[in-house]
Amino acid sequence: MTPPFRKPGEDGQGGGRPALPLTLPPAARDSILRELMQGVAAGSEPALLSLHRLTGDRLHRIALGILGDWEAAEDVVADTFAQVWKRSETYNAERGQVLAWLSTIARNRAVDRLRRGALDASSLDDLTSALHPPDGDGTPSQAAAGREHASKLRRAVRDLPSIQRRAIELAFFEGLSHAEVASTLGKPLGTVKTRIRAGLAAIRDRLGLG
Repeated sequence: MTPPFRKPGEDGQGGGRPALPLTLPPAARDSILRELMQGVAAGSEPALLSLHRLTGDRLHRIALGILGDWEAAEDVVADTFAQVWKRSETYNAERGQVLAWLSTIARNRAVDRLRRGALDASSLDDLTSALHPPDGDGTPSQAAAGREHASKLRRAVRDLPSIQRRAIELAFFEGLSHAEVASTLGKPLGTVKTRIRAGLAAIRDRLGLG
């Protein structure tokens, strides 16, 4: 049975839950997460809860960027860890890092939610979903349309000035908050927000979305 999960930032005592620090080397971070994945594969609920505490906020931001809805993003995170609990054996350490694997599951869950028509998919906040369309049971024409849309978006993102493109990649594709993007780039928060807004506006214009 999948353990219950708290909402992002909620620890039952009014404080934020711990997350993996940005300063932690990627290899050390992944070592921690792989150890937890081994525990999950062995049926350890505490390991699953620890994995959720360390990565849930990041996955929530990814889902929120796609869906634009806080509660829906929470549901996606819960669905993600339910899948991890049921199918932990499908994780292959040789094919990538744990966080990347979890992010892919969360992204695909969020995209599936959009494709079911649960939310309005017309905004540019579905950049990640469009650029990484999941495998599914859509018709050939729908699949072709999705690939064409993804291709247009890739070109639009690629054509952005490098400073805007990097900020958008970190925020939408890697799931970083604006504050984390600012820390990663070594730029003021206001500057990062301006770059992201300008980049999204340029993409809208390029795609004729107004």
